[in-house]
Amino acid sequence: MAGTDRRQQIIKAAAQLAVEGGIDSVSVRAVAARAGIGASTLRHYFPTQAALYDAVLEPALDLLVSDKRIGDRRVRPQRRLTECLMQFLPGGQEGHLAGMSNEQALDQWFGLYVTALGPQRTEGGRAALTWLSTRLSGSVRGWLTTLDEEGVLAVPVEDALRLLLAVVDGICLQVMTPDGPLRVDSVEPTLSLAVQRVIT
Repeated sequence: MAGTDRRQQIIKAAAQLAVEGGIDSVSVRAVAARAGIGASTLRHYFPTQAALYDAVLEPALDLLVSDKRIGDRRVRPQRRLTECLMQFLPGGQEGHLAGMSNEQALDQWFGLYVTALGPQRTEGGRAALTWLSTRLSGSVRGWLTTLDEEGVLAVPVEDALRLLLAVVDGICLQVMTPDGPLRVDSVEPTLSLAVQRVIT
């Protein structure tokens, strides 16, 4: 089998596993088994777990998370940043919630943390969370850098990044909490308050 064909065989197997069992199911061992090859052969084409995720999941992530209007200076900076961040949250009209209910999206988010950090954590779950966190942080950092270059960021990029990621994760957790104080319809106003803290 030619190298390009073998590479596509691996990507197809990994994509099938991701669809069936979520991102945490895309482990080297599972993908190699699904593709009918040895782990060492898979490592020849994808030396690291992150490289495998890049090939399989990056295109899907690019479709689900966009830069929206972050560079459009005709729109208020707070609005642009809020729109971008809402892609990660219940109540957002696009992003990872496309085709999912709010409950399903939150289940996926929480499930990834459980498989990465919970008592039954797996190597694949930890690698998946690391990969996803790195990619999503990179998106937010890019949005903040755009605003910083416009001179509208009130704090350094890395400080704003830490604050906003903590708020996004906190919102997800609060919305999941039964009878918690945060409902889906109050997600965007809550996020907007955090965004106001980092924009001049």
